[in-house]
Parts: sequence; structure tokens; C-alpha cells
Amino acid sequence: MPRNYHNIRIAQRASQWLRRLNRPKLGPMLDPTQLAGEKQHLSNRNSIESPLLRLPAELRNKILGYVCGGMTILFYSENIAIKAGPWSNSPRVRGPFVAIQQTCRQTYAETALLPFSNINQFWYRSQESIDRMRSRLFIGQINSITTIYFTISSQDRRVGGGWHIDPAWGNFDVSRLWYLHQFSGLKEVIFYCFEPFDFSPVKGEIERYVRKRAPRGVQLVFQKVL
Repeated sequence: MPRNYHNIRIAQRASQWLRRLNRPKLGPMLDPTQLAGEKQHLSNRNSIESPLLRLPAELRNKILGYVCGGMTILFYSENIAIKAGPWSNSPRVRGPFVAIQQTCRQTYAETALLPFSNINQFWYRSQESIDRMRSRLFIGQINSITTIYFTISSQDRRVGGGWHIDPAWGNFDVSRLWYLHQFSGLKEVIFYCFEPFDFSPVKGEIERYVRKRAPRGVQLVFQKVL
């Protein structure tokens, strides 16, 4: 058996993995498999010589998950904000996925959809927010979003210097659930419920809205936040 047989097999498996992105349902994303001549040679050499790309796929995926995960991505009607942490007041970062995705074609292929999985939190405000998202993302990336987050609290709006308390919905606009059907890959909807709000009276109504508008089989999770 040739000495470099194992390395050749690594390069071949990487090439097969890259072709997974070359599918119409993912939208017009970069096709990293369209290589010829020197570019193909360089891509094969990266797969063989790179310390990162030589790692087992399971370990490499964990590393890439740490690089691309742990962020909060908020879609507003005016812009998209990415925060380096689990809350909207976490420090804002710009282009956190660009560096790893521009390293080489294989890292692009392995991370093009990764940030849109459940390793990050995704929030939206309205249909205008989703329109902004659609203008900035490929359909394959949008369809890779599996979890959407919302918050519910008892503080609705300021009225005469104090807080108006809505015992039913708090500050949550239930019409926001009407847009969940636009996320075809959605698996879970998580509601952060801030104390002292009691979400029990509205839980059934929220579930009814989600079942009606979200893709079939979506799970609902209610988490209390002190």
C-alpha cells in the first residue's frame, strides 16, 4: 500500500463532504467544489498538511463549534446585531465568522451553515426583521436555524412614570409567533420568562399559536429567569 494512501483518503473524504453544499435547496451559496488545476492541488494539500484539517471530524467539529458558537444574533428591521454572549446587552462583535470561513474552501464548507445551528441564539422582532434577514443571508443559512428565542416579562410599557402591568401577556406581542413558518428547519422555540411574571395562564395560548404557525414537530421550552 502506498505510504500516502491514508492522506489521499482524507482528501477524498473532504472533497465528498464539500459536495454536500452543492445542492439547489441550499440556495446560491459558494460552491467550494468547483476547482481545477492549481486550486485543486492546493485544496488537496491543505486537507493533508493542515494540523486542523487532519484532526478527526468529531474533534474538528467541536473546535469549530467553539469558534462559531456562544453568540446572540438579533434581527432588527434596521440591522443585524451579533453579541458575544447569551444576552442582548453582551458586547457586540462584527463579522465573527468571516476569518474561519475565509481560511480555505474546506473550512468554509464546514462552517458555512454551522453558525446557524443551535450553537447560537437567534431572535427577531417583526416581519421587517425577517425581511432584513432574508436580504443578508442565503436561504440555506435561514433553513439551518433550528432554535428561535423570545422573552416574556410583566413590564409592558411606561405609563405616567410607572410600569403598566399586563397580567396576561406582559411585554410579549403574540403576533410575532405568526412568522415562525418562515423557518423551515425550526426544531425548538424557547421562551425566557422573567420573574415575577407567571406564564402559566398564557402557556396554552402560546402553544396554540406556535402549533398553528411553526413547522410540524417544533418543541416549546419555557425557562424562568430570576
